[in-house]
Order: sequence, then structure tokens, then C-alpha cells
Amino acid sequence: MHLKSLRFVNFKRFTELTVDALPNSARLIVLAGPNGSGKSSMFDGLKTWHWANGGAGNGWDESYGTKAGTDSIGWTEHVQVEFHEPIPAGPDDRKKLVYVRSAFRNEADFNIAGINRMASPSINPVSHD
Repeated sequence: MHLKSLRFVNFKRFTELTVDALPNSARLIVLAGPNGSGKSSMFDGLKTWHWANGGAGNGWDESYGTKAGTDSIGWTEHVQVEFHEPIPAGPDDRKKLVYVRSAFRNEADFNIAGINRMASPSINPVSHD
């Protein structure tokens, strides 16, 4: 499936944002921007839309998804997603529509022998000669 457009209305940090004209030939879409610009909100919106359209998810939480201080609207109006291809009818295929993976990798294979407070660096300053 290839994204064609995304629309967010009163969702998280967006009052109204439309991303459109994504080409059918795009194989990779990169979101780049400074902290706080809404990159994670866009992914949260995709996951919310996916849940509402037959994918796995937690459901709609009005206090989490709605932008603070905005008028109440129907929860399906907050996020709209359009693909170049028709949405599959089968539930198993719908579950595969959106896949979001963070760049963060959990490396849980570590051991801690203890936690100690480090001495102040002003007590024994390191010389950089």
C-alpha cells in the first residue's frame, strides 16, 4: 500500500494539517524536523486510523488524541488517511496496512553489579595536557 494523503484535524498538536500529493512511486517517506514539530503525532495518527479501520491497537482515547482547547468533533474526523490502492476487505490484510517501527532498539541484555554515586569532577579535575 502506498500513502496518498494524510489529514489531521484537532489531533494532538495539529489544528489542521494536510499532507497530500504523495506519489504512488514513493518507496520511502522520511519525516524530519526538530523536536516538538509533530513527527510522533503523525505516527500516532496513523496508528489511530489503523485501529479504527480494522488494525490492531488500543482504541480512541479522547484525552490523548484530541488537541487541548479545541471543539469536540467525531473521533473519526481527527485522522483521515488515503492510499493509492483500495483498502483490502479482509481483516488479516487490514491488519498489515500500517506498520510503525521506532529507530530505538531495546537491548535488554545487560547486567548491573551496583549503583554508586560518582565523585564530583571538581574534586579531582582531569588534566587535558
